[in-house]
Amino acid sequence: MIDPKVAMPLDKRAWVTSLLLQQIVIVSSVDANGIADIAPKSWASMAAFDGPILGFGCNVTHQTYRNIRATGDFVVNVPPARLAEIIWAMAERHGAERIAAAGLTLVPAARVSAPWIEECLGHIECRRIDIKYMGNEVYIFGTIEHVAISSACLIGTAFERYARLDPIFYLEEKTYGSLDAARQVGSTPPLRSSMFLVKLGPFSVAEDLLARHLQYLATLRSDGRLAMAGSFLDGDDGLIVLKAASSEEAQGLIARDPLVRAGCPFSLRPWQRTF
Repeated sequence: MIDPKVAMPLDKRAWVTSLLLQQIVIVSSVDANGIADIAPKSWASMAAFDGPILGFGCNVTHQTYRNIRATGDFVVNVPPARLAEIIWAMAERHGAERIAAAGLTLVPAARVSAPWIEECLGHIECRRIDIKYMGNEVYIFGTIEHVAISSACLIGTAFERYARLDPIFYLEEKTYGSLDAARQVGSTPPLRSSMFLVKLGPFSVAEDLLARHLQYLATLRSDGRLAMAGSFLDGDDGLIVLKAASSEEAQGLIARDPLVRAGCPFSLRPWQRTF
């Protein structure tokens, strides 16, 4: 049985749940004096194969618009999901203060004056060709001059490559989504994955050691190495799902866990994701 449809407001700002999911990117630009600015955007899309041409939405009050109108250059940087909290906090600051607070590294691009953001995994360098005005809103179009991506995102199956890219999607109300899995039409499971299951325990440890263990897991999460972790409700065992290129790499990651270094037993097994 199909659920009945409910009318939604025409204003997208009221779409909860959002019907059009947009990938979050960070656009970098420079003004006429070469001073850099970065800004998160979620309305970015390919506009044409021939060119090729990319476009994104902005507002005439934004520094991004003023910079691109002045210099014509911009870079669409593709961040991984581990930068989501940093990206959300960008709205609280502007200009050099925003860049400093974000702790992101700006490095020269290959062909345009706007910089790359080094912590992002992909970079699309563009030169402005047109700006379409809709009141205070604009859509900026640029020809793509150069594209670069982390080499790790070009290795392995589609599942593995997109898992490493780990793109972010804007939803609504301070909510974002990440890519759960890459699936190919006509393929049948199992899909190959680069994940490993680590079973920890049993363990009963002091609070300071547990805190160091959790901090280490947080580090793995921020580095994109940890898919999930938790403890069983009916015992003193824990389960960790790691993203790693090999068993040896996964073994090295878990060996550095303060809990394991303190003698906690563990077992590690490659995990083949089916669904």
